[in-house]
Amino acid sequence: LVNATYASPAENTGLTSVQQRLYRGICLPDSVTEKVANQFLDKKEEIENVIRDFRYLDEKHKKNMLYYLGKFFKILDDKKVRQNTIFRDCLPNA
Repeated sequence: LVNATYASPAENTGLTSVQQRLYRGICLPDSVTEKVANQFLDKKEEIENVIRDFRYLDEKHKKNMLYYLGKFFKILDDKKVRQNTIFRDCLPNA
């Protein structure tokens, strides 16, 4: 959400921007990913309101943050998209 001008993606990730998403955690069962996704989705409005109401951010930054988060919530809202977007590159459990 910060999107600092000096930030760069971690090496060896294949990412070209810090705004690209990459899950670097272990693979989890669908039951866990569903539960976590629903926890975020349940808090969507509350999270968005924190940004909207934060007086130290200008409207341009608020809009950019809400757009970026909106894409995240859209991914979470669709199980198939979530699995193919977030968890396709998960690390196998050891």
